[in-house]
Amino acid sequence: MEDKSKVDQYYTPPPKLGKWEAFSTFLWNSETGQFLGRTGSSWAKILLFYVIFYGVLTGFFGAMLAVFYQTLDHKAPKWQMDKSLIGDNPGLGFRPMPPIFGWQPQFYNDTENLPANMPNDLKARIKGAKMRNPEELQTIWVSCEGENPADIENIGPIQYKPRSGFPGFYFPYTNSPGYLSPLVAVWFESPKRNVLINIECKAWARNIIHDRDKMVAKDSKKDLGAKVESMNPYEKPPEISTSQSVKNFFYNKETGAVMGRTASSWGKVGIFYLIFYGVLAALVSICFWFFFQTLDVRIPKWQLDRSIIGTNPGLGFRPMPPPSNVESTLIWFKGTDPENYKHWVNQLSDFLEDYKKLGSTAGRGASITECDYHKFPSPDQVCAVNVRQWEPCTQENYFGYHKSGPCVFIKLNKIYGWKPEYYTDVQELPDKMPRDLKTLIGNLTARQAKQLNTIWVSCGGENPADEENIGPVKYIPQQGFPGYYYPYENTVGYLSPLVAVHFERPKTGILINVECRAWAKNIKHNRNDKIGSVHFELLID
Repeated sequence: MEDKSKVDQYYTPPPKLGKWEAFSTFLWNSETGQFLGRTGSSWAKILLFYVIFYGVLTGFFGAMLAVFYQTLDHKAPKWQMDKSLIGDNPGLGFRPMPPIFGWQPQFYNDTENLPANMPNDLKARIKGAKMRNPEELQTIWVSCEGENPADIENIGPIQYKPRSGFPGFYFPYTNSPGYLSPLVAVWFESPKRNVLINIECKAWARNIIHDRDKMVAKDSKKDLGAKVESMNPYEKPPEISTSQSVKNFFYNKETGAVMGRTASSWGKVGIFYLIFYGVLAALVSICFWFFFQTLDVRIPKWQLDRSIIGTNPGLGFRPMPPPSNVESTLIWFKGTDPENYKHWVNQLSDFLEDYKKLGSTAGRGASITECDYHKFPSPDQVCAVNVRQWEPCTQENYFGYHKSGPCVFIKLNKIYGWKPEYYTDVQELPDKMPRDLKTLIGNLTARQAKQLNTIWVSCGGENPADEENIGPVKYIPQQGFPGYYYPYENTVGYLSPLVAVHFERPKTGILINVECRAWAKNIKHNRNDKIGSVHFELLID
């Protein structure tokens, strides 16, 4: 009986309160410690959630706006003239003429074809200017007069200071620092007193249209309503087992609830999140759309020193080790086993596939031409890299791998807009440059002086032991990248020039460390940062 009385006491509903007492209890309940229907811990959890949620949201949009503003030019607007909201037809103001970026006036240079609605006194001033000094016709003329016949009678004589128009040398407006719009002071000498006079001033140029109409924008609002269903908090649910409780959670036959919610409840939640994330996705999409509108698909915004890549190109080599050993730089094969060196030959064949499509590259319709030190490509052309005759570094010759004399292809990494500074004076050659390369450069005669415009390449052993084991090295088609391939400007069909390095007789059974370097005045070498050079190993069984 005692237990039953306790249960009855537990389920006894609270006493009914008056409206004022219920409201005051909602504001502060001294028994439960609730404020506005929630305890302090409940308010703290909600506050923490929204602080984190809106903090992350604010951070995300802040980052997006920061990236967006980095793409803007604070001087030149992206949308100009017809593409802008301002358009290409300037209006007049009581103060300076409103500037339109890049707008160029078209002057009335022919006094015989002046507009019919142009005031006669202005026509006379223009004709007089042509007789005095034709250069004065390079002016955006200004006229002020009464709007109606009565206004014209009451306005009286008018003078324009310093002249009746804006001189053409103030235009176009390009947002240059310190620019001030030209002014015309209109002096109404003796307007009629105590009479309201409507005045209209017009600017006159061939590409200025006069229109008094105004644009009107509409806005609409839509209210959304929601219903809240209540439940009886005082009805004790029946006692059920844990397994039945789990089953009821996934599906409750009595209420039709699935995972604690009815179909209508899930529908409301689904609609809410659909709208919420739909609006969020649309907002992010719009931000991205505006962001990508500021980008050039061909020209990077940040170049050279302002870019992450910098101004010091590195070197790359092909073939690369298999994907299973992607971090390795070891070229290891057995020249007497075709299956063993098959990977290296196939990878070089795939790499050179684009280079074999003369006239176009990968179906992109590129215009490729043969270049030399006396013939440079036009802006819409790129220089060919013909690798078909690079014996013995050809696919038909297995790139020398079947004879244990492998070919390794070297390329210079592309940096947009980078221009090499060549070694044109033998006295400027660095001390660390290999002696045989110095000899090659020094032997170029005066008739071959243009060949000095080359980014030279040298490959050798990293250590004295490697130098002994590497054997003779041959460079095909020449020991460097010709200057007519630079600068790289992301032209359609551009292919990086290559140097095939043929290791003719490297020692077998010994690991050989190889370092290749590119040589130009503005190429620095650093093994740790992997700039200006490339490292790989050779091991031939």
